[in-house]
Amino acid sequence: MNNHLHPDIPHIKKYLLETVGDEGYSLAKFIHEKQPVTIEEIQEAHGGNPSELRKKLYLLESAHAAEYQVETGPKGWQTFIWNTNLYNIEFLLEKKREAEMRALEKKLEVAQSGLFFECTNCSIRETFDGAYGHDFACPVCGKLMQQSDSGKYIERLRKRISELV
Repeated sequence: MNNHLHPDIPHIKKYLLETVGDEGYSLAKFIHEKQPVTIEEIQEAHGGNPSELRKKLYLLESAHAAEYQVETGPKGWQTFIWNTNLYNIEFLLEKKREAEMRALEKKLEVAQSGLFFECTNCSIRETFDGAYGHDFACPVCGKLMQQSDSGKYIERLRKRISELV
């Protein structure tokens, strides 16, 4: 059993609930606590339609929360043995955080370096060059765009960046 990570750790639980739902989460928790576990043992504990169970297991696999190995018995029957690998989730969440951080830093750099215009009707925000390109009229509603104060926007970006650090 994996002692360091558990499906109940808040960020892992959130990821599982968002990607595989309540049933997938409880299935991941069961596998984690009993691993390694065969599909027959999972079926016995969870009941339900075997086809639906396999769909949920493959959904867990596609979410990088579970993996299986196939063992072939002496009569040629295949047994699927399931385990969780929550380190995969940790890795995915870290990559997502890093990508969000890079995007926010890029937005912050742009926000600090230019003049912006905003449509008060549509909340569309454009650089000077973009607004100039359509005579400072909103490309969606046609309303005249107003010069935007980037201070609040910059503060929101900085706040989110500090949350990710």
